[in-house]
Amino acid sequence: MNGCVADLDGWLCHIQVPSENEVTQVKLYSSGHHQCYGVIVQATCHANCRFTSISVLCPGINSDSKVFYTSHIYNLVQDLLMVTL
Repeated sequence: MNGCVADLDGWLCHIQVPSENEVTQVKLYSSGHHQCYGVIVQATCHANCRFTSISVLCPGINSDSKVFYTSHIYNLVQDLLMVTL
């Protein structure tokens, strides 16, 4: 695939219900789609299937796209687009 820099995918890492001492809003870690508590992990790999980045920034309530837009990966993609224009 011409111009492809990396492959990106997300995964919900299941966790125990966090206590109110650990997080300010416990409900944010609940994924309605998966019916469990978790944090979202997004990772990229290159053509040789080696990881190039891993991001664990958002609680389970967030969508994949929101997690992408808050990650450093989004900024790198934007920088690459500016170079190619």
